[in-house]
Amino acid sequence: MEHRLEHQDQNPIKDRFKQKIESEPNLEFIDQLFEMFPAAKIYLVGGIVRDTLIGEHVKSKDYDFIICGVPHQELEAAMTKLGQWTFAGKNFGVYKFRPYNFTLKHEFDIALPRTEKARGTGRRADVDVQSDHTMKVEDDLGRRDLTINAMAWDLRNHTLIDPFHGRQDLRDRKIRSVGNPFDRFTEDRSRMLRAIRFACKFNFALDPLTYDAIESFMPRINDAELNPETNKVEKITPMETVKTEIFKTLAADPSKAFRLLEKTGAWRAILPELDILRNNPEIWKQLKTSLEILSKENLEAELAEEYTLDVSTFHKSGDFVFAVILYYLKLALPPQVEANTKKATRRDNPINQIYHRFVLTNPEKNKASWLIDNIDVFTTGLPTNWADQEKLLAHQHTADALALALIIHQTDDQLDDHLRYENQKDAINAFGQLFAATGELPPPLLNGRDILQELNMDKGGPIVAEIQKKLRHLQLSGRIKDKKTAIEWLKTHSL
Repeated sequence: MEHRLEHQDQNPIKDRFKQKIESEPNLEFIDQLFEMFPAAKIYLVGGIVRDTLIGEHVKSKDYDFIICGVPHQELEAAMTKLGQWTFAGKNFGVYKFRPYNFTLKHEFDIALPRTEKARGTGRRADVDVQSDHTMKVEDDLGRRDLTINAMAWDLRNHTLIDPFHGRQDLRDRKIRSVGNPFDRFTEDRSRMLRAIRFACKFNFALDPLTYDAIESFMPRINDAELNPETNKVEKITPMETVKTEIFKTLAADPSKAFRLLEKTGAWRAILPELDILRNNPEIWKQLKTSLEILSKENLEAELAEEYTLDVSTFHKSGDFVFAVILYYLKLALPPQVEANTKKATRRDNPINQIYHRFVLTNPEKNKASWLIDNIDVFTTGLPTNWADQEKLLAHQHTADALALALIIHQTDDQLDDHLRYENQKDAINAFGQLFAATGELPPPLLNGRDILQELNMDKGGPIVAEIQKKLRHLQLSGRIKDKKTAIEWLKTHSL
């Protein structure tokens, strides 16, 4: 996606910020704070400043503030009068504030200016924080990761505070570290992944020195050491943090994200199994082509128009893109040798090992597993058994599977695999039409109330749900064809 910094003469930034502030009624507390503390300096900081300057993300509602000139005891007393607040994070010291009659999804982050001195471990939390209301906002901005995130908007004087030339980097479409990138990444290695994420989000280039530092530090993203607080060996950059950044990056621009993570050595560090794909040029090309298709800006609309299928509920999320990568990886994997037990077979499965390493949540793991295990059905032909059809149609990830089938279909079209292409087209259209239609499958012969009545039961529960499930399978598989037969089965087999 292209992003353009609008010229000041076309749309002065002062007017843009004014409109942003005045159009949000939840920000009325700012004027109240100025009345309470006439000498206070209040700044809008972080992503909201960057996005407002870009001009294409002004709908953002994520507001962060720095307040200078107000001791924390006095600030807490003022926030108590104006709303509710909590103090979050022993290391970072941020107030989470909700003014009275608050209507936004996320509370405001308010902090006094602070500096951070890293202890040299590379852990994000291993910093000594010094917070002081007498500090200048420039001191606070100097601790941040990227220049485009190190700007502040002065809410009293309506001016931009930009000590590290972040606005010029926005114009130059550049991702650059604040200060020396080798120092920044020594302090917190996850900043490397954040830099890549923003390069993908805005389609910016990485500054050469910043890129060199990323390439230098990336092989150490998996480093671990003894944590003196827990007395355990732990990764310096937690895998949960790595996964979160990777997923956000893949969601922003799947193709560019994959290329940058490949080029900087991130994949070799965290997903070495991709070597199997690199050694299979055909499947490697299929993967990269699918990711290019996924990166199209109006993908959902394009798919819906070309196939006349409903993919409106499909969301190009990071975990979906990751599942696509694993799908192609599985195609390239050699057949797995069965272990002595099913548990050992699952443990030795390379895909399951990746799930474990990336600390996928159960929903993330279940989504990836279901897509990988069932996608061939969507591209080769529907099962003839109604029970199996319903199982596919009713699944929570069916829309994602249909979208993935379309992506695979488009990929084979671009790579001129016409035989697979035509077979897929017929299968996908048949499934998509059935998925979009209502009433294609017959209604259940007995509902929960019918079952309770026939069995003289007062209330339902797991037993009734299990009976319904069994009856539905028998009905859709053709073994029970009418309500009378269903009642007869119920009375002889249910208890």
